[in-house]
Order: sequence, then C-alpha cells, then structure tokens
Amino acid sequence: MRFNLEEETLKFSNGTSVTMLEMEKGGFGPIAPTIFRFSTALHEMELDEKEFALLSVICLLSSGECTPTTMRMCLVRV
Repeated sequence: MRFNLEEETLKFSNGTSVTMLEMEKGGFGPIAPTIFRFSTALHEMELDEKEFALLSVICLLSSGECTPTTMRMCLVRV
C-alpha cells in the first residue's frame, strides 16, 4: 500500500486508490482516519526501502506500541 500525500489517497497493490471517506464507507469505519494519520506520519519520515524494512522488523518484534514517535526513536538508536 502506498500513500499519496498530494491526493490524500492510499493506493493498493492492485492499483486501486481510495480516499479516507471511501475507506470509511467501505468498511473501515472509524479506523480510517487513524490509518491516514499513520500513513501521513510515515510519509513525513521520508524513509528509503531499507529503513522502512528495518522499521517494520522493529515494530513486529517490539513488545510495546509502535507509534510514529516510538518509530523515530527506534531509528535514531539504530
């Protein structure tokens, strides 16, 4: 899934792009805004593919919450 900040859409691997409103109506309900805030925070971090992969592993293996703030702290430590 890719986030397009200019269009404020999420693009899925099949090429479908959706807005937050479409996600809300499409079954994601109240978690759609959270997904978009999280996507915006990730986008602002300007990670390359290796950094994103490392961040994904840290999140999967961490015992606590993985928020944009804790993600930044993890990347600074590495």
